[in-house]
Amino acid sequence: WVLKIEGQMHQLPATPEIVVNNVEAAENTLFDQPITATLTAEGNAAIRYTTDGTTPNSNSPLYEGPISIAKNTQLRAAAFEEGKKPSMTASANFEQV
Repeated sequence: WVLKIEGQMHQLPATPEIVVNNVEAAENTLFDQPITATLTAEGNAAIRYTTDGTTPNSNSPLYEGPISIAKNTQLRAAAFEEGKKPSMTASANFEQV
């Protein structure tokens, strides 16, 4: 089999990482006191995020520093670079116990 793809290929920015206590956050994280999450991305990509489980878009808050999490939160983040489609979305659920 040969797969031939025609047209313009679009390279996506790398998917951001969600980090808590210097470790990449698990998909589901339990906590008993407020925690801080940081977001990292490669290159010059701008990171946009949501805390309500919706998919980040170009109007979502721009990540500018650590995010304090003190209640049940579904954090989602995507990297945006000019002239490219957004990255795949990183997601982590934080559940207070």
